[in-house]
Amino acid sequence: MGTPVIQTRRQFLEAGTAAAGALAGCGLLPATASAQTPAQAPGIARVLIGAPAGGAGDSFLRKLTDKMRGGYATSVIVENKPGAAGQIALMATRDAAPDGGTMLMTPSTFFSVYPHTYPKLPYNPETDFAAVSLLAFTNFGLAVGPLVPESVKDLKDFLA
Repeated sequence: MGTPVIQTRRQFLEAGTAAAGALAGCGLLPATASAQTPAQAPGIARVLIGAPAGGAGDSFLRKLTDKMRGGYATSVIVENKPGAAGQIALMATRDAAPDGGTMLMTPSTFFSVYPHTYPKLPYNPETDFAAVSLLAFTNFGLAVGPLVPESVKDLKDFLA
């Protein structure tokens, strides 16, 4: 069964809520994230994101953490740590106690592309982090303004 196309903000939030509820309800998030049972989970959990508040990732994360409260931890706090191409959030997660109380929501590019584009990273993507789950994926589009001639119909035309 294919992934449904999400066309509106409401559909996006409802899909995220349903997915988060399903994962949290199955107990997959706490078990996978920290190898802890809910009884061992911390009273306060933190989920870090390397982006400022108010963006799409932040909105999605806040809906997700709403569903994590109770079963995973008494309180789940979203901490926005923007800057340095996400490295501030990455380093804070890496340096946190390995007790399952701190998680990170980040684009996969920080682990798959950055090691090949930055000559030196302050973290090792293979050993410093443990992946938990794919939360979402995004398709990108190219839109042009009225200054672009009407003859431009695709990317090849635009680049020419």
